[in-house]
Amino acid sequence: MAINNPGNVTMSEAIISSFNPSTKGLQMSGASPVPAHVATAMTYVAAGNGAGNVETVTYYSDVAKTISVGVLTVTYNALNKVSGYTFVGV
Repeated sequence: MAINNPGNVTMSEAIISSFNPSTKGLQMSGASPVPAHVATAMTYVAAGNGAGNVETVTYYSDVAKTISVGVLTVTYNALNKVSGYTFVGV
């Protein structure tokens, strides 16, 4: 499922951790793609567009982080603003 963003939001851990399209202004169709989860793990953009911002969030259904239930990948434009999201559920 792809999630579109108007391109004027700078991603932060707070937005990713509590991903809520209705309160964060993200545009998407259907229900929120983020599954029920108890833990997350994040990676960050090392260089280029969005450097230092969250690149992926992996959602886990267990505290030990052994059972992944989905991955959210974020892309950024040259102004370091979010240009898109892709969510892949398990």
